[in-house]
Amino acid sequence: MKLTTFKISALAATLLAANVCAETEAEQSPWEASAELGAIFTSGNTETTSVKGKLDVKHELESWSNQYILDALFKEDKVDQDGEKVTQKTAERYFASAQGNYKLNEQGSSLFIYGSHTDDKFAGVSKYTTLSAGYGQRLYKDETSLLKGDIGPGYVWSQQQDTVDDQGNVISAPTDTAGIIRASVDYKWKINKFSTFTQAVSVEAPFDSDKNRRTKSETGFSAKISNDLSMKLGLTITNNSKVSLGTEKTDTETSVTVVYVF
Repeated sequence: MKLTTFKISALAATLLAANVCAETEAEQSPWEASAELGAIFTSGNTETTSVKGKLDVKHELESWSNQYILDALFKEDKVDQDGEKVTQKTAERYFASAQGNYKLNEQGSSLFIYGSHTDDKFAGVSKYTTLSAGYGQRLYKDETSLLKGDIGPGYVWSQQQDTVDDQGNVISAPTDTAGIIRASVDYKWKINKFSTFTQAVSVEAPFDSDKNRRTKSETGFSAKISNDLSMKLGLTITNNSKVSLGTEKTDTETSVTVVYVF
């Protein structure tokens, strides 16, 4: 975990340092950030607590376009066990990513570097770290729509869920590594001045067919409540081709959150 944290921190520091050096003489554009929060609490026959939060920060400079994301999900249930209420965690996930695109021209071409880490206590792949670099391109743009894509080689470190043997001993899963090709597409459609649709898809395909292939889709629809507040409906689907025995390959998350833009 310490090594993973160092990798992401080093990537973020590199991007920030590059921006400072490259843009000292140019006027910087304002930061754009959004904070997202959703929570569900139930009591009575069923007692549950669910919390989802996300921070998305973008920084547009003359030569760099950067994005930093923090995302977390937590869920616990209270169940009857031998006549007593016992609290059980049923979801706990943390995600962090940083990406910097160095702009090559006004047509939307760029070179990018990307890093992310996922720690999911209940997924088939519990830890997953990606480092990638390559070429980015704006594919389409008009007054209401923007479509862009990235592709490049990279490397992943992954670890499946720990298992328990017949004697009840916990067997720690080994860390697996693989070279990959990472491709991603992001689409944003401003339907009108009150509502926006977004779609992001990424595929991390290993060079070795025996390794895990990871596909992620994030769909969002947001409607403005005020200038700074929106309601957002989101659907996230993550698929891993190689998972621990007894766990599902596909995880689906549906959320309703409040988004504050600042």
